[in-house]
Amino acid sequence: METNISQRLCYRLEDIPNILERARQRVFEWSKTLCGLLSDEIPVISVRQLNYEQLIIMQECQANDSLAYINEERIQNCLSIELQEDERKWFKITQEYSEVLMEIADYLFEELTEEMVVEVFMK
Repeated sequence: METNISQRLCYRLEDIPNILERARQRVFEWSKTLCGLLSDEIPVISVRQLNYEQLIIMQECQANDSLAYINEERIQNCLSIELQEDERKWFKITQEYSEVLMEIADYLFEELTEEMVVEVFMK
């Protein structure tokens, strides 16, 4: 018995444009952080540039420090965005968990009340 691909997927084929649009928006959000785009590789110094070796080394050190700072700043921004998104998810999970606990407590209360009523009237 062969099944249609739309029956095997959790999402319908009509949902694919929405899914792709959300993925595109997510990638654009991530691209705003620019994490990891800056390279901290030190360029190779040729023989002709040996006269300026001290100047180049100083510039590289300054550039590497600023690159490290920029990378740290971007990673921190990315992590804070991720933390905010996860915080919303955990809030929803906690809220659902609390609702389930309330429903269980309500069910137990009803059951115990019914048992008590049955015992009181059976005596």
